[in-house]
Amino acid sequence: MKTHIFTFLALFLCASMAWADVDSSTSLKAYYATIDGKATDSRDNLRKELCAIISDGYISIGYTALKDNMYAASSNPTDFVNGTNMTLEDIYSSKAYKVGDSGSSANTCGTGWNKEHTVPQSWFGKASPMKSDAFHVYPTDIKMNSARGDLPYGENNAPLDCSNYGYGHTGTSTFPGYTGTVFDPGEGGANGSYKGDLARTYFYMATRYRTTNFTSGTGNTSFTYSSSVADLTSYMRALMLKWHRQDPVSEKELKRNNAIYAHQHNRNPFIDYPELVEYIWGNLQGVSVSIDALDSPYANESPATAFEQVSATESAQKILINGQLYILVGEEMYNLQGQRIQ
Repeated sequence: MKTHIFTFLALFLCASMAWADVDSSTSLKAYYATIDGKATDSRDNLRKELCAIISDGYISIGYTALKDNMYAASSNPTDFVNGTNMTLEDIYSSKAYKVGDSGSSANTCGTGWNKEHTVPQSWFGKASPMKSDAFHVYPTDIKMNSARGDLPYGENNAPLDCSNYGYGHTGTSTFPGYTGTVFDPGEGGANGSYKGDLARTYFYMATRYRTTNFTSGTGNTSFTYSSSVADLTSYMRALMLKWHRQDPVSEKELKRNNAIYAHQHNRNPFIDYPELVEYIWGNLQGVSVSIDALDSPYANESPATAFEQVSATESAQKILINGQLYILVGEEMYNLQGQRIQ
């Protein structure tokens, strides 16, 4: 009963608009239309509005149904490697698993896969709908999943936890802001690093569940919770910004975003419009969003034109120089990953 009440309150606090259907990326501007003019301010208006958009219309299919309805779905399955073998794309190992390759051993890599909650269940008491939200549940090797446990993400110089298949390694943090033990997901993957994927997953979770307390146990290394509002800690914010900027949205993320939308009826705004990360956590905080000036990595999203106005009230503009888009805030120039151009 407590779980149901908690879930209702969490959704009520950020749900305020009618659900907008999205059949293709050409509808993204309409889906996110109500963020126009919003900014990250003392009232957290931009993140609050994004929360409303991606919460309203959300369908929770339930944790036990994730496997059949997401990974083994006859239409729009998630997390499959491109090709005829239809193998799952494990974010922690190179093992090519099929849906039926479920095992139980956490002693050896390559024996089976299970579902990894990138925000560990212990951080939110295994409550719904967080437990079954497919945006943060990925297929991973059982041993690698066990090695990660409920450790916070981070960077370290430790040896690989599983040298024959694994990408990840557990050890002492080398990233500023935290000195404890962390799980580094590594740099492997069929499409390269998954660190950007994980960063955009954490930005999604901090937005979709902005009124949820994720600070139980080791969760307080990654999330804060004050005045009934959740956010990333300064350590996790800096780490995820780094990963987001260094590892742009991949084709796999674009396909996964659409596939999850087909089942859950919501989207990850930081895949649709990666620039939004900068407006909430990065170099564009306080700048009002112009929905028409945002660029999406989806190929049929209309590209921005030169010198588009980002905000009617802030001195921020998008400019085109030698075919490359930049954001000009006052006298400072940034690329679309939020990095200042010297």
